[in-house]
Formats: sequence, C-alpha cells, structure tokens
Amino acid sequence: MEAISFAGDPTRYVAPSLIDMDCLAFKLANSVRAAGWPIETMVAIANGALPYALAVHNHLGLRGKIVTLGMSYYDFDRVLERAEVVQGLSADVRGRHVFLLDEVVDRGGTMPVAIEHVRAADAASVHTGALIHKRRAAFRPDVVAHQVEDEWVVFPHDVRPTIEVLGPRWLAQDVPPAEVEARLRRLFAGSPHLGEQIAHYLG
Repeated sequence: MEAISFAGDPTRYVAPSLIDMDCLAFKLANSVRAAGWPIETMVAIANGALPYALAVHNHLGLRGKIVTLGMSYYDFDRVLERAEVVQGLSADVRGRHVFLLDEVVDRGGTMPVAIEHVRAADAASVHTGALIHKRRAAFRPDVVAHQVEDEWVVFPHDVRPTIEVLGPRWLAQDVPPAEVEARLRRLFAGSPHLGEQIAHYLG
C-alpha cells in the first residue's frame, strides 16, 4: 500500500482495497498462530473492526460467534478526549482466552481501555492485534499486520463518510468538482458505483 498525496493537500492517504484487507487479515491470523496463544474467542472493537472481523475469525479457524465491544474515540475525523466503552461485551468472556481486534491503532487510546474492560470481565487471557498500526501510536498491539507512518487510512467500508468529509473540504479549497471526483476515485479504485455515490452524498 503506497501513500497517496494530492496537490495542495498536506494530508497523505493510504487506501487499502477489500482484497488488501483480506490479505492483512490472513497475515494477522498467521502471526497469532505462530505465537501459539490458545485463542478461544475473538472480541472485535466496534464499529471499526466489524467489516474485517469475520475474515480474521475465519482465517484463525475459530468457532462460535464473534463478540463485540462498542468503543468511542473517533467520530470519523474528529478525536474525542478519551476512549470510552459505549456498548459492553455482547457475550460472556469469563474464563476465555481472548483475541482483541481493531482495524487500526492510530493514536493508541482505544485498545488499552478495551483491554481493561475485557480483563474486568474475567477473561483468562487477552492478546491484541490490529490490521494497521501507525508508528506514532502510544500503544502497540501484540501482533500487527501492516504499519504506516501518519497517513490517513481510507478504508473501503468508509465510502460515505469519506465523501461527506473530504468532498466539501476540497471544494471549499477551490478544488474543481472533476478533480474532487478524480481524487475520490483514486482513494476507492475499482468501486463500481462510486460515481453514483459521489452524486448522492455530495448532493
């Protein structure tokens, strides 16, 4: 995954495809198996990890349901003061060996709070992993599939919020509408309905 930059925009972006994300899920699962941890249950941090949790779960060969833990630290591009649990564990993890998954560790504030919550639920052990980890983060999970510097990670499930945030931002910077669409097409390369989505979400 190469960094993407646009003229006049100081932000650099990384835009993995769905296939890229499945490859990262496979790589992460291999790292977990190599570590030899007796993982019984996967806890996915919601909402971010949800689109990829099943891929990791399947690559790990786990049985049973994925447990979710609702966390709030980001409102897409806005960072909250502190990560907090907004929806408790969806199932009992007492006595279970847990693998805690997030799709990205950005600043590193979410995972430590999630670990505390899972441990407080009397899990037998908690190991952590992220599909993408930013090197600047204050926290590093036990296993990481891919590292980036400080690029904005544009995930393939984030089409609408990306259009709704970046589209008006670029237009306000006098970027021509055709160039805005070209930028979005580069971030979501191969998306067959992107033109329709841009027209719908940008009005």
